[in-house]
Amino acid sequence: MPQLVFYLAGALHAADLARHALASGHAVADRYVNSVIASHAAVHGLDNATVAAAIAPFTGYLAQPDITVYLHTDLDELTARMTAKPDQSAADRDLIGDRALLRRLADHYDEIAATDPTAYHLHTDAAPPPSWPTTSPT
Repeated sequence: MPQLVFYLAGALHAADLARHALASGHAVADRYVNSVIASHAAVHGLDNATVAAAIAPFTGYLAQPDITVYLHTDLDELTARMTAKPDQSAADRDLIGDRALLRRLADHYDEIAATDPTAYHLHTDAAPPPSWPTTSPT
């Protein structure tokens, strides 16, 4: 439970920062509330619904995203990219060393993304990123 509280506090803080940024423009957040749910569920062998229910009293406070980008990468490619990172964290090393944990984490994200109305899926398997659509200033 302490880990969940720690990560939930981070999401609540990110919500404050997002509201402040949105007052004057746009906000981009990396690893928001869906990360809290997927990561905690995968690490502790829980289902997403159990974790979501535990944080439900706080979700009304969170700024709601207009779009959530889900990156999908083959587990072999993901492991290779994580292994090559010069700034690996303990969590990175845990995922590199435990293929089943990495699979569970990916599955938990996939489950969340499947029902997320803000989801945008970007597949990055050993391919260069696609060109992002741009708009002309008016």
